[in-house]
Amino acid sequence: MIYVQSPHPPGTVAVVTGELARYVDFEIGMDALQVPSGSAIVRIKGSSVSRNRNQIVEKYLHGEWVCFIDDDQIVPADTLLRLLSHGKPIVGALYSTKHVPFSPVALRAFDEKTRHYVPYQWREMKGLVPVRAAGTGGMLIRRSVFDLLGPPPWFHAQEFTDDIYFCNKAHDAGIEMYVDADARIGHTTTMNVWPDATHTGVHLEVDWLRIEIPDDGDVPPTAN
Repeated sequence: MIYVQSPHPPGTVAVVTGELARYVDFEIGMDALQVPSGSAIVRIKGSSVSRNRNQIVEKYLHGEWVCFIDDDQIVPADTLLRLLSHGKPIVGALYSTKHVPFSPVALRAFDEKTRHYVPYQWREMKGLVPVRAAGTGGMLIRRSVFDLLGPPPWFHAQEFTDDIYFCNKAHDAGIEMYVDADARIGHTTTMNVWPDATHTGVHLEVDWLRIEIPDDGDVPPTAN
């Protein structure tokens, strides 16, 4: 994981990843990541993403913010500063799922009848969007949020992810959550999946499998 400590406002910013950085594009993005003036980056190894997140909040975070960026994400240089600019208690960057239908990792609501989460459609992702849950693979959280959530664990992997667990705790505590639809980051599988790349009719080569995204009107238009 990466721990970014700043002696200047807005305080300490921790950027946390898994134990091993698996992708060169992730490393390139982290090397170029813009952080608050005076910050320093220190790498810390851990055993699992959830354990790392809990540990860095509990033992290392003494300032105002923590930002989680998973090692299968690709971040533009201004991602952290963009998220900090909103001053929200929880705000995530926008990224796509790794697999078809390549939907936003941003959930609108929880349907009590079906017991499923309702995702946003790409056409709805504009500006700062309130969410019921979002991906912790690119998320900024104010330190005071963890005080409101009570004792750890704040993160616990369920079905291979800890996003929903954390967001449910925040929702139950009455904390607002947002996704900045203009802070778009990549998600890496056997290819790099960007929100702007998953437009209608695009063909993606994944190893020997050819995938065509259906023309359902729920994916973003082609980037100019």
